[in-house]
Amino acid sequence: MTKFLAYSQLILVCALLIVILYINKLLPISVLSFFVVLMIYSFINTKTVTFECSGGCVTVRKAHPFTYKKFISPEFELPYTHVQHTIITKNLCATKVRLNIKSNKDKKYSVKVTLLGLSQTEKKKLSDALKLIENKNLA
Repeated sequence: MTKFLAYSQLILVCALLIVILYINKLLPISVLSFFVVLMIYSFINTKTVTFECSGGCVTVRKAHPFTYKKFISPEFELPYTHVQHTIITKNLCATKVRLNIKSNKDKKYSVKVTLLGLSQTEKKKLSDALKLIENKNLA
């Protein structure tokens, strides 16, 4: 899904460039240039997020959709025992996850992750996995 969004952005940037070249009399060049810069900026900052709950750790990896590395280093990785509470906010195209964490030194903080392009089944699996981790820590 995220790769589809990245390809769509790339096609839109190309289409806007063609519009700038051929139909620059209808709209001011500055307006079209603004949209091209906005599309390029959003294309560069688009990230796929992998959220993994296995092996006793919660791991989040972020990469650009056109990254073809075999190994992507984790954005963060923390043991299940540090996760105190999770809050999942669902929107149409993005799911936001906030993990409230307690460190070994009893310091509390939270980590927010935006997951773009998750299907309903993936959102459900993520929610179930995080609830299981949270319940295990409460017991």
